[in-house]
Amino acid sequence: MYMFVDRPRDDLVAGSRFVLEAMRAWSAVAGQNRCPCLSLACSFARAGMREVLDDFSGVMRYMHRARRCRLSFGALYEQTISESEAVLLALWADIAAGNSDRVRAVLGLMLSKESIEPCTAHMMRVAAHMATLGLAPAGVAAARLAQKEM
Repeated sequence: MYMFVDRPRDDLVAGSRFVLEAMRAWSAVAGQNRCPCLSLACSFARAGMREVLDDFSGVMRYMHRARRCRLSFGALYEQTISESEAVLLALWADIAAGNSDRVRAVLGLMLSKESIEPCTAHMMRVAAHMATLGLAPAGVAAARLAQKEM
């Protein structure tokens, strides 16, 4: 999580940036009582992600309806990554790296017990599809990470 918090969104690899923007857009649209899937369909299709839009939306529904803690998302093109966004980006990076047990443990702190497995399954399908496109949500670009550590 600390790898992401308060970083500029431009430091993210393409897959993590896509997930960040999709989470922000989904949350904004849902907050307006509109259908997030309908609103995100074009951007997911352009990225080759249309077939996992329902899975992504499933993750976000769990994050909004079954959560035990408050999540906040920035505006779509906000440059700085918030704490809530950082936690979720870390989960996406962990699921992309195959660390599903760690994801389940963190989700256990965030979601109702019955939501953990289905949410993890949705995340695994999205991350697997992203990997086939070369868009794994793997975190921060290595060059950017090295710059921050200097």
